[in-house]
Amino acid sequence: MRNRAYSLNIVVLFLTLGVFIIFNSCVPLTAERKPLPVSPWKDKFFYQYEPPEKRPAGSVRVTLAIVSPAFGGNKMLDNIYSKVASGLARSMAIDLDKIIISKGMTVTGPFESLDLMTYPDKKNADLSLTPEFFINVQTRQMGHWEDRDGWFIQAWDVRIDGWVVLILREPLSSEKIWIRKIEVGEKSERAEVYAERVLAGSKPGVVVLPVPWAQYQPGNIQYDGRVDAVANVIKKMYPEIMQTAWRYLDINEILILKEKAEEIRKLKRY
Repeated sequence: MRNRAYSLNIVVLFLTLGVFIIFNSCVPLTAERKPLPVSPWKDKFFYQYEPPEKRPAGSVRVTLAIVSPAFGGNKMLDNIYSKVASGLARSMAIDLDKIIISKGMTVTGPFESLDLMTYPDKKNADLSLTPEFFINVQTRQMGHWEDRDGWFIQAWDVRIDGWVVLILREPLSSEKIWIRKIEVGEKSERAEVYAERVLAGSKPGVVVLPVPWAQYQPGNIQYDGRVDAVANVIKKMYPEIMQTAWRYLDINEILILKEKAEEIRKLKRY
């Protein structure tokens, strides 16, 4: 009896496989998969600004200490855009150096924070300059997942607005003596997110044979175009931000601020 039942199971298995092969030859089970989009940034987010003019090095007797840019009022550094935020911060620190040097002043840093500057660093700097980013990233789904090109694809609208604040301080006392706000306006870009095409109800690590009537659903995300969209929008904003910073860092005004910083030191007996 056991041998007969075993033989019967073998026959049923082969019949099932035969029916599956016949159906499989007639009905495509998965769509042809097209290659994923390739990010032009490749996780290397960097922006560049060239000052419009250049004075002789050291021609203005002012030393500015650059403090690395900070992000306030948002969590851009804590989500999928963290690499974009870090690239923006590094780029601005470098280009502020360029601006200060091009205006004939001396620059030190960038320092991680004002608190981590040593006493000699603070004493040797007439002023410290700290940029702070208040940038809001808003994303909105433009529709449902679309099953095409061998993937599940969803369109998104990515919008960025906010401002950048430039703060000049007397380094030893950390007292603010100058603040300027740079509005970045609002800009947007469309993006697409690509997810794997997986059998509905399937579980990780469990092999499920597809059948012609199988239903599919989005799986793990394989390409998130929202990151590139944020980087692209910031690239459009960046020249305007830096050109405004160039205009705000006026030499004559900074020389006056240097005198105020010296007054603060005298009053506080540094």
